[in-house]
Amino acid sequence: MINLFEKFDRASADLLASQRAAEIRIPTVMMNDDGFLPADVDSPVRTFGHYDEGRTGLYFDHLPVPRYWRVVGDQYAAGVYHQSQKKANVEYLHQDNQRIVKAVQWLDTTGGYQWVDHYNQWGYRFAQTIYDHGQAVLKKYFASDGHQYAFRNLINGSLILDDRGQRYCFSQLTDFWRFYLARQRYNLDRVLYNTLNQSYQVTLGLEEGGADTLFWHEPLTGEVPDNMRHLMTTPTRTKHIVFQRYRDWQQHGTHLASDNVDFHYLGMIYPKRRQNLGRPRALIVTDSDQIEQLQTIVTALPKVHFDIAALTAMSAKLLAFGEQANVTVYPNISLSHLEALFSDDDILLDINYGDEVLDTVRRSFEQDMLILGFDSTIHQDKYVALQDVFSKGAGQSLVHRIQQALADRSVMDKLVQEQRLEAGMVTPADYQRVFDLLTR
Repeated sequence: MINLFEKFDRASADLLASQRAAEIRIPTVMMNDDGFLPADVDSPVRTFGHYDEGRTGLYFDHLPVPRYWRVVGDQYAAGVYHQSQKKANVEYLHQDNQRIVKAVQWLDTTGGYQWVDHYNQWGYRFAQTIYDHGQAVLKKYFASDGHQYAFRNLINGSLILDDRGQRYCFSQLTDFWRFYLARQRYNLDRVLYNTLNQSYQVTLGLEEGGADTLFWHEPLTGEVPDNMRHLMTTPTRTKHIVFQRYRDWQQHGTHLASDNVDFHYLGMIYPKRRQNLGRPRALIVTDSDQIEQLQTIVTALPKVHFDIAALTAMSAKLLAFGEQANVTVYPNISLSHLEALFSDDDILLDINYGDEVLDTVRRSFEQDMLILGFDSTIHQDKYVALQDVFSKGAGQSLVHRIQQALADRSVMDKLVQEQRLEAGMVTPADYQRVFDLLTR
């Protein structure tokens, strides 16, 4: 049995963490390695790269550049300059403000990409993407000693690999992946995958018999996807489909039927960092002064303290809210100070327009905060109970929900529990029970 994941995104990380929390240990292979995978996750990049895993990441000002060029950066990003001309953008990992280099985007005279160098958690340049007129066309892969061991044509999907003195040519990536899995001698009796793209295609072509499982975490906005329909109507190695979104399972999963696959529900085992204490403190994290119904909410709840934080400077409009007795504003807040606010406040108001800042909704969910917002502002509705997402302009309805939660601790506990349920929070026992069904 193995996990075969396409990329280490939030869904894959949560599924893997849930398995670990339930003490279910399965070899995990990542098809697309961004250079910063957990230690127990395998990938071709790690296998063929032979990196010294005792090294640390590349700090931004240690990036090798030509003589007389310089690297200039702050806590968010950096750039490479020759005199006044910018030669490259430097992208950080964005983890704990360590300024570790993840990618360097080398620019042409028009400001477009010429190529992008990709660095891993041990400071090696492990890959390079070549661009032509703004389009990524080729990706090269490098071992620890700098030699190129593979290159991939991003236009036609082919890949050439040099391994153990032999050259292999693959016309499509799925052929390479089946070769790699066989080369590593993984037990392929049961493949667990969570997309209907590359990993799904790999399972379709495996010659061995098996009983695979699709873990489906993406929202169903209409009809069942064509590839899922194929699994339902055609005999394949996939025997189980596990829904991981509670709302979709309630709306769709329980009504599906197939002679070729069975259906189950299994959410995630989320980290829970503390308990909601019911304190009258609400947090807003924003990069904009466009905040829905802010004046209405602040005025109607004089006994609630509102912390409004931004990683950047604030406009005069937003700073003016700090003059109200029950509001504190934090322009240019440090990451450590912001982390303290997540611990001090028990309500998150996801009512700001613009981009979400630092995964605020998920971080608040892990802190057991009650999350409220509007349908025009909510950033990650997966972690918010439907009843706590209000229509745009319905500031008084949101105010009433806060009053209910703070007036009676049992109401707050009930609202938070419903939030957990809709987010799909389950227990290690749930995982062990479902995995027992999948492996019979």
